Amino acid sequence: RNKDFANAYGVLLADGPLAGVTARVIFVVGKDGKIAYKQTVPEITEEPNYEEALAAAKAAC
Repeated sequence: RNKDFANAYGVLLADGPLAGVTARVIFVVGKDGKIAYKQTVPEITEEPNYEEALAAAKAAC
């Protein structure tokens, strides 16, 4: 697949057995179109903190 998004936002894994895979990341974009929140999960097998991301999304509205 096209990796333009992952490269543009710095979320493409570069090393290890998962090189070339997009990291597990949550972005919240504010009303102004800018990234208001970014959460990168340190281990791809772990779940992100959804409550924190949801709170950030509500605050960005």
